[in-house]
Amino acid sequence: MTGFDLPPAAASPAIAYPLTLSFRLLALSHQFELMDAKGNCIGYVKQPWLKIKETVTVYTDSSMNTALYTINADRIIDISAKYDIATAQGTLLGQLQNHGLKSFVKAHYELHIAGVQTHTLQETNPWIKVLDSLVGQIPIIGLLTGYFFQPRYALCDTASNEVMEIKKVPSFFERKFSITVLKPVPSHHENAAVLACLMVILLESNRG
Repeated sequence: MTGFDLPPAAASPAIAYPLTLSFRLLALSHQFELMDAKGNCIGYVKQPWLKIKETVTVYTDSSMNTALYTINADRIIDISAKYDIATAQGTLLGQLQNHGLKSFVKAHYELHIAGVQTHTLQETNPWIKVLDSLVGQIPIIGLLTGYFFQPRYALCDTASNEVMEIKKVPSFFERKFSITVLKPVPSHHENAAVLACLMVILLESNRG
């Protein structure tokens, strides 16, 4: 079985790409639905802003009755934090490593599965995020940044091939992102890769 554990009503456990997620700019917490290309909710997160760097729980839907996955940081300060990606039952799927000082200028993360680095996830143009963040502070005009500045992040394999991409989607009054597969990802890496992308979106959305 590949892909996320979809809600029982879904016909197939396979992930239908592209995935999209969005959250409101003025909400008191991070909350979003991760939707597949067929309009199915395959994950839901509701997280206090101050807790986003410590632990994240992914649920099946907004009822939050059933947990699917957890992402836990090994420290509160995320300069070089490592995030354990696991099933709700505690099975470790992988680890996302924030690449320290590099991430101050250009987001750079490493994904490790079974103790081996399998992918890197990095920003392709850090200046877009800087402009997005700076202009976002301007009253009224700042509400339009979500439409004009679109940061992009690439998940690359060990041969530097881009296999997934995260793109900020043009939108007003909310932040919206898409996760797209560019090349096939091994099935035993797919869940960890998608969850790593999700965590990077959460972390980087706080910075633009």
